[in-house]
Amino acid sequence: MISLVRMRVVRVAMIVRLLALAACGSQSADLTAGGDPPADVVSDDYTGLFRGTNITVLSSPDHGPQLCAAVAESYPPQCEGLDVAGWDWSTVKHESAGGTAWGSYDVLGTVDDNVFTLSETPTAPTPPHTANDLECPEPCQPDTDHTPRELQQIADRIADSDLPEVQAVWGDPRTGTVGVTVWVAYEAFWRQLAEEHGADVIHLDGVLKPID
Repeated sequence: MISLVRMRVVRVAMIVRLLALAACGSQSADLTAGGDPPADVVSDDYTGLFRGTNITVLSSPDHGPQLCAAVAESYPPQCEGLDVAGWDWSTVKHESAGGTAWGSYDVLGTVDDNVFTLSETPTAPTPPHTANDLECPEPCQPDTDHTPRELQQIADRIADSDLPEVQAVWGDPRTGTVGVTVWVAYEAFWRQLAEEHGADVIHLDGVLKPID
């Protein structure tokens, strides 16, 4: 069993996603969990389409096709993530070894009960941004007064909670926030974290973005 929360090896796509969040600052929201959620947090009853960019899809002898937020650097690679319905390896370019098939793609589909259902054939992955693209204007101003140590303590508490939604968590002293990556940034989960740690501190980022 692979623990993605504690996995030390993270694919470039995930690293770029974290850099982008650090560069762009925190989400704008009421400073209480009872206020309106940030604009990029999805209502719990959302049933529209989601887009994922530069996401690894992998199937192995242990499981069918799954979206991967992080991939272990073995050969063949390993990961665990959301099951994918409607996947057909014959329609996409991919690598394979030892009964495992994998590749990186842009995907479009719906999410229900932790299953991602394709709405169209996956396409070639969008190239990731470079570090130069992601530099924030100087000086970067933290949005909270938390020290780097306090931010890391909050991140550690979230990681130690073993919340199944969490794919990655880190403290960002440049913005004064704690970034939390999940498959879908649902409102109920944002409120749960905001009530415990502060709405001004939590930056919830969905790997899959709503497009409707």
